[in-house]
Amino acid sequence: MENWLERIRPAPRIVGRGRTDSGWVEPLRTIYDHELVLFSGAEFAVEVDGRDYPCPPNSFLIVPPGRLHASALVGGKGGVRRWTHFDWSHCDGPTGSQPVHRGVAVMTFHPAIPRKDLVRPAPAFVPRRVLRGPIHSAARVLDLHDCMDERWNHGSAHDREVCDALLLEILLELLGSKKCATTGKDDTSRLVSRARYLLADLAHEPRRTAFSIQAGLGTLGCSYGHLARLFRRTYGVTPLAYVNAQRIQRARRLLRDTALSVSEIAHRTGFDEISGFSRLFRKQTGMSPREFRRQARK
Repeated sequence: MENWLERIRPAPRIVGRGRTDSGWVEPLRTIYDHELVLFSGAEFAVEVDGRDYPCPPNSFLIVPPGRLHASALVGGKGGVRRWTHFDWSHCDGPTGSQPVHRGVAVMTFHPAIPRKDLVRPAPAFVPRRVLRGPIHSAARVLDLHDCMDERWNHGSAHDREVCDALLLEILLELLGSKKCATTGKDDTSRLVSRARYLLADLAHEPRRTAFSIQAGLGTLGCSYGHLARLFRRTYGVTPLAYVNAQRIQRARRLLRDTALSVSEIAHRTGFDEISGFSRLFRKQTGMSPREFRRQARK
């Protein structure tokens, strides 16, 4: 992870998502804070200060404040944009990180002249360039943003406080380097650590099977049987049990923080049948998915 990421304490200001149809265009505008946009389902493009940035499905882009920009859907139908206006630090800007109130300008559309006094600059240690790239763990990041959207727009004051942590996790996932995750002191611990991070990525992609786990671990340069034994000796569970625990933990978060149906959550977490999902969920939590949702929302 780059040093500057260790210093951020992001604060959301506006959170939302929307599905866009063929021909959709957002006109030129200037925003006063930073905007993180996650793209899925279709090809988008964002123009910033006259430069075009292609935004394929499962990619992200962060627009800095005070920059004239516009967005468009350029390929396919039914693309989805998820967005968060945010400050990198709670002390950014002229008014701190308070939520946006009615009547407070957050953007100005061209050709109106933007107000320079409302621009909320980043701390000096944050890069000034447009930050962009692929979303490597797309299912995990999009789930986190959906949870943040639900809590920010439909939750309590406490839920909004939790959104700070969710946004931090999203930004670290998008901008951090996974090379720093493997810090074992010898080859064996590094190998097992690499396997754990690979399995975590597999767990957050739907339709993964035991074969996918074996094939994925096979890319690490040793036999699946040997690596599975090392993994169980280190963490106490098999690779498949670790993946299933990740999937159930993800389901717990979706049941608690979103309005998705149980069947949709089962599908998102990689289960072909709701019955199999329910059995594994009950085995790991002691209650059915619906019982868990009722308890979590009391």
